[in-house]
Amino acid sequence: MKPPEPSTLFLDTFADPAFGTRWEALDLSTLQGPPQWSVRDGVLRQTSNCYTPGSYRGTLLMGRYPVEPPYRIRARLRSSDPDRIGLAFGFTSPEDLHLLWLSASRPERALVRVRAGREARLAARRAGFQLSRWYELDLLVTRRELRLHIDGERALDAETEEPVSGRVGLYCHANRGLEVTRFTLSRPVGAPAAPRRLQWQVSEEDGRQTVIRLSNIGEQDLWFNATARDQRGQPVTPGYLRGMGGADQWQRLRPGHSGSVILGPPMTKPGHGVCEITWRTREPTAADPLLVSAYATDQRGLGWMIPVI
Repeated sequence: MKPPEPSTLFLDTFADPAFGTRWEALDLSTLQGPPQWSVRDGVLRQTSNCYTPGSYRGTLLMGRYPVEPPYRIRARLRSSDPDRIGLAFGFTSPEDLHLLWLSASRPERALVRVRAGREARLAARRAGFQLSRWYELDLLVTRRELRLHIDGERALDAETEEPVSGRVGLYCHANRGLEVTRFTLSRPVGAPAAPRRLQWQVSEEDGRQTVIRLSNIGEQDLWFNATARDQRGQPVTPGYLRGMGGADQWQRLRPGHSGSVILGPPMTKPGHGVCEITWRTREPTAADPLLVSAYATDQRGLGWMIPVI
């Protein structure tokens, strides 16, 4: 069984000038408009200083189709102008949307919710951007939270009261120097940053073996995989209880269900080592939906707990 994989919903590398078939430019500003979005040599540019004083209203370049969470927006961009640049998402109208913006003139970064034209900051940090430096924005939107990474580092987090559904795109306010080379919208998959590592041991003399128990404590299907190596780093073959399949195969656990992996005869030769448990979910709403425990037991049923590394 294959685990869920991330899927690309929309990708634009701005390789052709016909980007208008994929996007819609919107002018929300009152001064120095209209916006000037154009593509040349694989770079999207916005060269108008359109803005509205004391308001979020600038210009948007929006994808044409709405999306439901969870989704991930990634954009590679820079600007030679110090005013606001960023992303727009959850757009249903010019008065109802969410914004992520970076400003070098303040400096500040902020996640903002706009309802009926009124702004509410969900998260903010006093850090802007460097002029003419390329940045990788990575915004994860789930049904419960917003999570921003910039150049791979955690930058802002915010909780959401309701699913942030709607169109996604790019944002400018009083900024005539924005450049973008890539924009990606994808369906994310939740996975831990590192596998869960547990010690195992198998003894021929007293019949000792190791049992690893896994319980899905999340609210959605979960796929897991167990990979074991001995003390020399060589792969070993674990067996699965309850007819759950063979080694190196992804197994599915439904919410509230449990399964067990056994390392012992006849599949596993005597020795000791480390077993790594990796898991994935269709939606990255729970950071750690898998409960893992391990114990060693002999033929008489006597057991010893094994520490998690």
